[in-house]
Amino acid sequence: MDDGCANEIGNSVNKAVLQPLGGLGGKKMDIEIKFEKNAEVIARLNKSVHDLQQMWYPEIFREYSYEKMLEMFDEMLKKDFIHSLIAYRSEQPVGYAILVLRQYDSPLFCEDHKSIYIDQMCVIEEYRHQGIGKILMNRIKEFAHDKNIKRIELSVWVDNVSAIKFYERMGFVNYLNNMCCIIEDGDKER
Repeated sequence: MDDGCANEIGNSVNKAVLQPLGGLGGKKMDIEIKFEKNAEVIARLNKSVHDLQQMWYPEIFREYSYEKMLEMFDEMLKKDFIHSLIAYRSEQPVGYAILVLRQYDSPLFCEDHKSIYIDQMCVIEEYRHQGIGKILMNRIKEFAHDKNIKRIELSVWVDNVSAIKFYERMGFVNYLNNMCCIIEDGDKER
């Protein structure tokens, strides 16, 4: 599927070879990162992260439904300001990232500026802790550099400690805390 940005970034494919880590039988892993708007692949890859979110926050997340995820990602990926990367190992999809290009044209800010917001990023469980997330993140940073964008932002659930540690290793710092207050029946004052 064409991602709509081929004219800007070419048929962008990054290849990396990861040295063997535990559990791989000493084999090197060839990893390809492709800019590719493929809702079917992303909907399947999304299951592992969605299941975690549903376990941590069942009051917010429904049980995973491939059909609903496919519909959501299909609509999302039609937008020109949405880009997606898919990580492949031996032609098998093992991770993805969805990027939102943001333009801030407002008198509230010191200067008009752009950012990339990582809406979602996931490596399926059996391929985590093997450097694939780092390769995805480095490709996102290259994309930002190519577009002359100086800021990459994301949100992460507080219970996702391993993701928080990963993002910190990749250079991310906390600059904003989102908070919520759950209103129970009869809970009018504190």
